[in-house]
Amino acid sequence: MEPASDTPSRPTPPTAPTTTPTTPPMTQEHYVYVALGTASSCIRKDYPTLRVSLPHLPSYLKILEECGKAVDSITRPIIVPPVPSTCPKRRERLRALAKSARLADDVGQPSSRENEQFSLPIQTHGLLESAGVPKPLTQKERAQLKQNLLGDITNTPQPPPANPHFFIVANREELALPSVQCTISLSAVDHEDPMPQQYLPKVMALWDTGAQVNFITDDLFSPEFREFVKQHEVHEPYRFVGRAGGAGGTRVQLSCLVEFSNEIVVQLDTVATVLSRDAAPNGRSGVILGQQGMIDSVRYESIPRAMAVMEGIEIAEDQWGIFDLKCYRGVDGDLRRC
Repeated sequence: MEPASDTPSRPTPPTAPTTTPTTPPMTQEHYVYVALGTASSCIRKDYPTLRVSLPHLPSYLKILEECGKAVDSITRPIIVPPVPSTCPKRRERLRALAKSARLADDVGQPSSRENEQFSLPIQTHGLLESAGVPKPLTQKERAQLKQNLLGDITNTPQPPPANPHFFIVANREELALPSVQCTISLSAVDHEDPMPQQYLPKVMALWDTGAQVNFITDDLFSPEFREFVKQHEVHEPYRFVGRAGGAGGTRVQLSCLVEFSNEIVVQLDTVATVLSRDAAPNGRSGVILGQQGMIDSVRYESIPRAMAVMEGIEIAEDQWGIFDLKCYRGVDGDLRRC
């Protein structure tokens, strides 16, 4: 059966040529109920008018056969959360991340004596020594800079962000950090069946290069998983208490499927710190993807919207810009090129 003609189609980024990874596709195990449930949710959203004819009290196989015929012409791929891996090598890497001394022991607030280890310089070639000093701005340039950062001086200036670590005012046009759409699977670092898991399909996560670690608020969880994170002893090695009364949290495994602008979906595996919404940075509910095991595991080209427009690239006004993935660290630590 063909999909309904009024079904909305997924927009294709105008700037992103389709690329094919040089490495073979990764095959993973999935729970049957998760695979079927994910497919069902996507069909319900995108093809709600599809129908099949079934006999009274059909078997599982008959249902799958008839539904398979109905969706045979739909070639769009979907993201299915995998079963948490029990690979010893991968588990050991995740445990090391969860226990790492480099994680801030107070949410995003390392102590002054530890600040150096939370900041590393980028690669340079020693050109700064002979570059002299910054060129002074002209009066016109200063006026333009002031207007860009503070707004029209005839109007009320834009107030500074409440927390510059998480909200950066770049100019009048761009007042937000980029976000990415992803599907997330959460489980205990030392997960064993039948421990519960949490799936978060198609969530918008803040892509924050200024955050050392990944955060997620527990108001996104089901009551069962929230209680599991708070009470189960399997999490005890990965709990921490903030210093001087600061917020504490629990570190869990985070498997994240991220979609990039150049039509590539990749899986990144790391750990995330679970917080209550009240304890989260700026009281923000949601997901913040930071450096450790996430941003520092990909190489990508970032094109902010203002630059894309200047280069003649068509882009919607409500989009931050373009992330084109070049390569990334695979689930087993291997380099995967795109």
